[in-house]
Amino acid sequence: MVAAIAATAVLTSPCVASASPASVCPGFDFAALPRDFDRNEAQPDARAEALMAAVESDFRRSSRIVRMAIRTQYRKQRMLGREFALEPSEKTVWGVIHAGAERTDLLYVFSGPGRLAGTTLLMHDYLDSRQTDASWLFLRSLDIFKKLEPDAGRALVPGTALSYEDSRGFVPSDKFRFSFSSPALPSRERSGDGPGSWILACPRDASIAEQLRYSALRLRVDPDRRIVRFVEYLDLAGQPLKIYTLLRHAEFDGRPVPTGVKLEHFSEEFVTTIDYEYWLPERPPPASLFDPDIEKGKFVGRMRAFLSDTGLGDRIESELAEAEEKVREFTERLRKMEGGEAAVRGISKE
Repeated sequence: MVAAIAATAVLTSPCVASASPASVCPGFDFAALPRDFDRNEAQPDARAEALMAAVESDFRRSSRIVRMAIRTQYRKQRMLGREFALEPSEKTVWGVIHAGAERTDLLYVFSGPGRLAGTTLLMHDYLDSRQTDASWLFLRSLDIFKKLEPDAGRALVPGTALSYEDSRGFVPSDKFRFSFSSPALPSRERSGDGPGSWILACPRDASIAEQLRYSALRLRVDPDRRIVRFVEYLDLAGQPLKIYTLLRHAEFDGRPVPTGVKLEHFSEEFVTTIDYEYWLPERPPPASLFDPDIEKGKFVGRMRAFLSDTGLGDRIESELAEAEEKVREFTERLRKMEGGEAAVRGISKE
């Protein structure tokens, strides 16, 4: 959301009223901060707020189609790491973003692998900060569709280091205050090379920090291209939780967009890379595509119909067919395993 900047609030309001004493935002014990941190940096700055509002405005400017190829590599010490030691877990997601006059609608549908195909995240994000945003999740494996509570935004999108909140594609100015920061970062990671300014993002109040489980974000933003090159997410203890690094970008519809990113989640111990493709639809996406009424059809069917109309139907159809084949193979293996166990039980009874 593009929230109006109130001068008095910018100059006097702390970022978060109460949370962990290790946070880098005002209202906390600054003795716990890194030595390179200047407490004055945490005071919201109108120039930084304007830059981040421009980044958000660029994202909301035009409707588009996006495909994401996601590869996740887990540490071998973890169970999933042992499972995918030789080959990273791969997933594909199709997204449609509708740039409306009053809100931005975002629909993301997994097209694979296996039973993950059809899993959907739907978001309605209003430009007016007085309106309440809404998100819905459909889990194909459980056939469950539900509206998400505000604190559900901190849950991770399957197989990625992105939370549902992160999936909106920008750092929302109605939830964070922004100020320019020093270039120094905690010793764990010093990425984000290239032109840009360091910006500190503080949750606007304690409830937002608690919902998102972020005490602060530290970003490197290119002010000329208005693209985010690097994000360090700090947890409520003020410790690095995960990092986002822009690997590649390209010009699309008159603005730079990421075409390759890397995310490293420290506590969950995995690394995700995402490759992006973009298309401009000839016509605005229909409102029915973003209707949360599941009785009007599951979102994978809506996505298939829309992409078919735009000439991309073959792409998603082949991915969904491959996913269904994987499901059939898994079901067959399971059936044989269950049959074998039944035979063993029968022999033992004799």
